[in-house]
Order: sequence, then C-alpha cells, then structure tokens
Amino acid sequence: MTARAETPAELTPAAPDGAAALDPSLDARACRTGRDWATRVREVYVAERRAPSGGWPGTMTEARARVGLALDRDSASRGWDGLTVSQRETVARLIYSSARSTWMGLREPDRGDDQETG
Repeated sequence: MTARAETPAELTPAAPDGAAALDPSLDARACRTGRDWATRVREVYVAERRAPSGGWPGTMTEARARVGLALDRDSASRGWDGLTVSQRETVARLIYSSARSTWMGLREPDRGDDQETG
C-alpha cells in the first residue's frame, strides 16, 4: 500500500467566489473526496507505468459524478440530502479544485522540464 500524501494547507481550496455556502464538514468531505480521487488516479497511472505528470487529467463532469461520494448515508441527518443545484455544483467545484491541487503536488515533473532551454 502506498503512503497517502497530505495536501498542505495552502493547497486546500476555498469555495469558489459566489459559491453557495456549505456546512464546514461537507466542505471538508468534498476536499477529502477530491484528494482521494487524485491519489487514486496517480496510483492507476503508476500501475499502468504511465508518468503521472502534466496537468490534472480529471474533468468537471467527473467531479459532478463524485458529489455522491462526498455525501454519505448520514446525509439526511446532517441536512445534506436537500442540497440545492447550486450547492451540489459548489461541492463538485470543491472536489475538482482539491483533486487538481493534490495532483499538482503529487505529479512528477514533465520529462522536458529538467532540460535547459535555449
């Protein structure tokens, strides 16, 4: 099992400007879902002997599909089962932003990055 990388506080995304307010624990769960997603994608790349480099390969469509993962069976008791469309979009954006930030911290340099230009 590979060690789980922690995302530094400065890489933990804040809610996008104008985003619907979320319960802080849902916000944290969304960020954790994004970090887990990026970590799994990196593990797949490594298992396939592909370099986990470059920009984040995930999409907002994939992030929206992961909103359900940020919620759990206790969602109703926490008031999360009635999220508005705007709140669900905010959760998706947090998941995506967290995944992208995590990926940028875990990725390997592009093969051409270490060569001098000029």
